[in-house]
Order: sequence, then structure tokens, then C-alpha cells
Amino acid sequence: LWIKFFQENNLKSPQAIVMVLLLATNGLYYALSIFEDIRLRQSGLLTESMITSYLLLSNVIVLFFSALFIVAITILMQFILKQAELYEATNEEKVRAERFKAELITNMSHDMKTPLTSLINYVDLLSKLPIDNPQFKDYTSILERKSLRLKHLIFDLLEASKVGTGNVQLHMEQLNFSELIGQTVGEFEDDYISKNLKLVLRKSDQATIINADGEQLYRIIENLLNNTLKYSLENTRVFCELTTSNQQAVLKISNTSKIPLEKISEDLTQQFIRGDKSRQTEGSGLGLYIAKNLAELMNGTLEININGDLFEATLIFKQIETPNK
Repeated sequence: LWIKFFQENNLKSPQAIVMVLLLATNGLYYALSIFEDIRLRQSGLLTESMITSYLLLSNVIVLFFSALFIVAITILMQFILKQAELYEATNEEKVRAERFKAELITNMSHDMKTPLTSLINYVDLLSKLPIDNPQFKDYTSILERKSLRLKHLIFDLLEASKVGTGNVQLHMEQLNFSELIGQTVGEFEDDYISKNLKLVLRKSDQATIINADGEQLYRIIENLLNNTLKYSLENTRVFCELTTSNQQAVLKISNTSKIPLEKISEDLTQQFIRGDKSRQTEGSGLGLYIAKNLAELMNGTLEININGDLFEATLIFKQIETPNK
């Protein structure tokens, strides 16, 4: 704080000059008084009365310089309080800005849903018209695909806004983490085969009970598996492993990326980050951000680790029960 005080105040300003003089004179006085006291006592030239007088004078000077030091501390405290007020004002402004951004995203997403729904419906009607022109079919197909993509983007944007502000209704319950993983992985088997990927599931047959919202937990696992489908190198294996340790249920999903990841692990769970500038995909960059925030809202954690082209997502929840075998 002393250093910051002198950084914030020009050394030629009255406040800085007073502070420098007070600190310098106090430091100099205490150094000289200690040195002089030692020298006189070692000389043996002082009588008892002289020592008493010296100590009395010394105490008076100490009180004077202590008062100056208190003045210096008071000036510093005023500076600290000013800095605290500035920090509080900045923090309040940041909170207001975040709230405004979340409300703006939510309102815009809702407003865009209605015209987009109409667009999708009309595209669907066009695709059913008895027109044999190949170009017409191609155009309607492109319109349908792009409008559905826009719908998913708006949905992801709205969900990111909700989870980012904690505005999500959770229905927490005790559920079997192992069973949910098995069911979710089963739904993706055909997708992995079509992508020339082999999914390796490793988990115990024993139930792993955690406290979570089943629907939101499914969304997290689904997002992580979809991520491996999009970005895994063909003809490689994707590992999905559930273990328990120290009363924690740990799900690790790892895959080999098509190309080395450029972003650091922490960035991948931020908004609009897709992990690699070179990926020619149509993802919104919000999937891992939504998954991470959902996990934290359910008192869990989602960690991302990257080593070259190896991507690993670790989902951790507290195991609230360990059933007997």
C-alpha cells in the first residue's frame, strides 16, 4: 500500500512530500537513537542522573515522532479508504454491466424466436411443394439447414445467459451416475460407428449415487460426447471412464483431437471459445461454457486438460452414498 500510495501520488505533491518527510525523519531518528544509546552506555561516561535525564528527553522525542508517525498512518488510511471506495464503485459497475448483458441476451433471444419459428415453418412448406426443379430443392435444403442452425445458436445463447447468471431451475435428487452414463453412451453408439470412432466405456456395475439434476447432468454428458464426435481424429478411440475415489465420483472423457489444440485449458470453458481457430465447424463455442456452469450450479466441477492433441474432460461430483456390494 505504501508503494501504491507513491505510485498514485506525484512525489512533488504536498501529500507525498509530507509522507516522505514523516517516514524519513522517523526512520532516521529511531536509527540514530538506538546507535547513540548503545554508544553512551558502552562509554561508561554517564552518571545515573545523566542517564535519567537522557531517557526523559528521549521519551519526549519518541512521543513527538510517534505523533508524526500516526499522522502518516492517518494519511495512508485515508488513501486506503479512497481506494476501497473506487474498487466498490468499479465492482458495482461491473455487476450492472453483467446484469444488463444477460438481460439483453435473454430479451433478444426471445424476440428472435418468433420470426425464426415462422421462417422454419415456411421453409418446411416450401420443401413440400410439388416442384421438381433441382435448384429449388437445393435452395430449400440450404434454407432449412441454416435456419435450424440459427435456431440452435439462439437456444445456446439463451442457455448460456441463464446458466451464467444462475437463472436455472434445478430439481436435485439422488441418482445413479453409473446408470445415467451407460444410458447416454448407448444412445451415441451408432453416431460413433458412423464417424469411424470406437467408444471405450469403463465403469463398475456397482451403483454410484450422487446428488444432481438428472436432466441437466444428461445435458453435460451429452455435450462432452458430442464434442468428441465433432473433433476426434478418425479411427481413434474415445475413452469414457467412471471411477470413485475419496467419496467422489469422477467421470473422465478423453479423445485425440484432429489437430493440436491452440487454446489453453481454461479458455475452452469461456464463452464463444471452440478450442481451435482452424476448426471448420459450426459450433457456437458455448457448449463447454454451459456444461461447466451447469456442473458448478449442481455443486460439481468440470475440468479441462490438454496435452498436445489429447483432450480430457473431467466431471467430478461428491458421492453421497457407497452401496454395499
